[in-house]
Amino acid sequence: SSGINAEWPLRPGERYDAGNLVISQQRFLISGSDVSDDKTSPYGYQWYVPVEYSVDGGATDFKWLKPHSSIVVPFNFSEDSSYIQLNKNSAGYYITNYDFDTWTRFSNHYGDTTNYETLTISERQGLLFETFLLISAGKKPMSVGMELLALMTTNEDADLVPIREISRQISGITVHIRDNSNLTSEWRKKWKPFAEKLYSTADAGGNKPSDYFKLDSPIALPEDTADGNFQKRLLITFAVQLACAYEVEDCVTAATQRFDNYRSDGTELPVDFKSTVLDTVMSKEGALEDDWDFLWNKYLASDQATEKEVIYYALGQFQDEDVLKKFSNYCLNTTLVRTSDALYIMGRSIAYSALGAEVSWKFMQDNWDRLTSDFQNALFAADAYVSGVLSSFSNPTTLAEIEAFFGEEGKKESLGAAAAAYDSAIQSIKANIAWLNKHEASIRSFVDQ
Repeated sequence: SSGINAEWPLRPGERYDAGNLVISQQRFLISGSDVSDDKTSPYGYQWYVPVEYSVDGGATDFKWLKPHSSIVVPFNFSEDSSYIQLNKNSAGYYITNYDFDTWTRFSNHYGDTTNYETLTISERQGLLFETFLLISAGKKPMSVGMELLALMTTNEDADLVPIREISRQISGITVHIRDNSNLTSEWRKKWKPFAEKLYSTADAGGNKPSDYFKLDSPIALPEDTADGNFQKRLLITFAVQLACAYEVEDCVTAATQRFDNYRSDGTELPVDFKSTVLDTVMSKEGALEDDWDFLWNKYLASDQATEKEVIYYALGQFQDEDVLKKFSNYCLNTTLVRTSDALYIMGRSIAYSALGAEVSWKFMQDNWDRLTSDFQNALFAADAYVSGVLSSFSNPTTLAEIEAFFGEEGKKESLGAAAAAYDSAIQSIKANIAWLNKHEASIRSFVDQ
């Protein structure tokens, strides 16, 4: 079996001699280690790997890479413009790891916009996904990931799948660095132009995502049909979501106007934009507690589970400690919040932001006895709560606090079904700390460019 945690074949492409390149495989572990204490294979974790590749944009060649063997490909290293592209169409279930020389050649070629556009959607998405897996495993430096993000944000504006992958990788780094508010702010500013570009880029019909979101005479979203409108609709809503998340002024203004109308005269929010509007208004700087209270009452009045979920995720984005404490206390009141929802709200909504995580951790300590008593019948959500509150911390001081708290007599035992989630959260925090120690300087160097 194959899986991201241990067993994907990693196929390096590296120089063999002046006229040949060699392709081989080795086991890939996300930890970066090439050994495993608890799993062994009589085959040495080697596979029959289908290799599709092209040299200098020529015809695609296919060869089988057999276990414990390699493939030698003729390659002109004396020609600076020569390059090889492995795993054409990202069809192979493995990770491609170019060495420094072959990666430099590849990135130089596809750094040109015209050449970049010849990559398929799956190749672009797979390239970014694999690069950050390799960075996580210590097989590539973070600088390569930064260069690739810069390249792709410059060239992408029309295809949903690679755009989502770009956003996912940027957001993942944001979570890692969120305890450093200054660096997080600079990091987000770095990518704001990308969000602005997506929001204002016209499609073939001359319509921009902003045209669908503006308050005055907005264009109706494309109907879902078999001719591709489903993807187009998703791209529009995602571009709007991204623009508001990165505080693009026109987007935030439109969201605020829509919310004001929703509050003042009951104008319903468009279903496709509802979460974006609510998240934007609740999370923005200077948000009003009156608006939070209005939305809270909407939560109480709703009898639709989907709508309640959209609302409670937005409520947790409010950036005020007292309001988040109030929300946390509401979650302990079964007349206001269903027991089955409370732990999810506290773990996945309130604890989502850096401020929310701090508030939630303090709330967990202050109310631990009540939490373990009142939610004995909600064990299915206990792991989500513990993991949601604890897993994203990335500083040794908080790690020490958490281990000291649960090191007190009876605390670890009282975790019950969430004990495994606690152990996993501790490992996540340690991994976050190690990640910062290794990559924070590279992130800082990149944002300072």
